[in-house]
Amino acid sequence: MAIHVANPEVCALVKRFAKERGVSMSQAVKIAVKEALAARGQPTSEAEAESAATHHST
Repeated sequence: MAIHVANPEVCALVKRFAKERGVSMSQAVKIAVKEALAARGQPTSEAEAESAATHHST
């Protein structure tokens, strides 16, 4: 699945983050989202998300 970012500010922020980390823009988005989720104590992988959903639904 592709992500299209039409917001120039968001695009600039992702480019800046990618350059600072020395990674691609795609990898930068992945890192940023994982860090944001981890900071909130939320799962950062598909397996963790599935496990959390299973434990919360019981």
